Amino acid sequence: GCTHKNAGHASNLRDALANSCNSYFSHIYRMAIDNPRLQGKHAGYLKWKEYVNSFGLGVKLGIDLPSEDRGSIPDTGRYNRD
Repeated sequence: GCTHKNAGHASNLRDALANSCNSYFSHIYRMAIDNPRLQGKHAGYLKWKEYVNSFGLGVKLGIDLPSEDRGSIPDTGRYNRD
């Protein structure tokens, strides 16, 4: 759980952003992955990745920086290793 002292600091997105609450975002991520409307965790992850990529995460911005990289949004193969 969170280690913040003020109770209710992550009761909504605004508070979670203001307090940088990792447990809130982890919970939201799990809800997206475990979405019962999708056909399992694999499909849930692919849908989450689609949303994340649509926000521009995991792609190059195209700015003039020689060290620019696209970021890492792994595919399911990375998580399905034995």
